[in-house]
Order: sequence, then structure tokens, then C-alpha cells
Amino acid sequence: MNQISEKGVTFKDESEYRWLWDLLRDINQRGTFNCLLSDGRHLFCYHDHAGYNGLCQLHRRAPYDKVKLLDDDYEINLAHEKRPDQEGYIIASNPLTNEKWEEFQEGELRVYRDGKLVYISGE
Repeated sequence: MNQISEKGVTFKDESEYRWLWDLLRDINQRGTFNCLLSDGRHLFCYHDHAGYNGLCQLHRRAPYDKVKLLDDDYEINLAHEKRPDQEGYIIASNPLTNEKWEEFQEGELRVYRDGKLVYISGE
């Protein structure tokens, strides 16, 4: 965190996301490392370069349907709970529901801002 503060990073452009990705990969060389960081506006999600413990995302948006929790016998109809204009991302180590989750690549950084995915490392 000191390096981010000392550099004066504001995360206003892609070069600063790449700088953070390099920093996180350097930290990852010291051991297993998944992390979620936020500066209050961005959510930074990094997945271990060796795939430790998994990391995945779900982009939840309309049209909403019934969702079943994978570790419990519980189902909810999101169409009754969410407005059509609501959307966002859920990040977890493993899928939580029967929806289509997307796994992070090993060593990947994804950055979200204002509920949108704005950066994927290596793209």
C-alpha cells in the first residue's frame, strides 16, 4: 500500500492498472496470493499465478431468473428481488450458485469501477 501511496497512483488510465498488476505479480512470487483491494471507487481482484484456491466472477444482470445456492437447498427468484436496471459483479473463490460463473486466469488482474469491468490484464 505504501508503494501505491508513494507513487501517487490515481488509477485514471490503463498504465496504472498495468503498474498495479506488475506489483501484485511481484508480491505473488513470494508465495500463494489471491487478493481483493478497493480504493473506494475501484475493486481490484488478482488471482494467484499458480491457481491457488480459485477466483471467479459472475456478472449478474437482467433478465433475472431463479437461482439455486450450491451449498444449500435454497432457491430464490431474482426476478422478484431485482429491478431490470440493476446489475453488478460477484467475486468469489468458487461458484456460489447454479449460474454461469467465469474463472479468472492464473496471474490475472481484473479491475471494476462503478459496477463495470474496466480492465483485464493481458488484454
